[in-house]
Amino acid sequence: MIRAGLSASGSRFAAAVVPREIGVIVAPWTTWETSWAASASRQVSAAHNADITIAVAGSKPVSCDLELVTDRPPGVWRALLGDARIELVQLVANRAQENPGVSATRIWSVGEALKKVGAMISAPLVFVSSAEDGCVFLSSGKFKIVTYATQLHEREGKFVIAVLSEAD
Repeated sequence: MIRAGLSASGSRFAAAVVPREIGVIVAPWTTWETSWAASASRQVSAAHNADITIAVAGSKPVSCDLELVTDRPPGVWRALLGDARIELVQLVANRAQENPGVSATRIWSVGEALKKVGAMISAPLVFVSSAEDGCVFLSSGKFKIVTYATQLHEREGKFVIAVLSEAD
């Protein structure tokens, strides 16, 4: 679930809540100036799009990404993602019953999250499942990833959030 709006102080915020099984905390931030102290035992990752910033923390490697869904011609997505990932885009679009542009943005976002934990950009990516609430679950080696596609309150367009965590 994603919620965006104005805080009591009048600043914009966005907060994401991801399914419990991903095992991370997702925290709202409105600017990079916001500080958040993390203990040495926590891994922290942040991502932003314009003035929306999300962060995740966990006891194992974690990462996140936030992308605005952008319609691109299929050839552009193929050039960005490669043939194997385009096949995954088609599978996700079919299983999640969504526009291929949303699915391609999910896969791009997952690639960004994988890079943040040091995984190879070409790391194998496997579809696990999709849910009616807009979540799509994927895996890559020792990592599990949840993506969430949603409209943010008072925002134009659809956004995709990807949250990655090392599996137990």
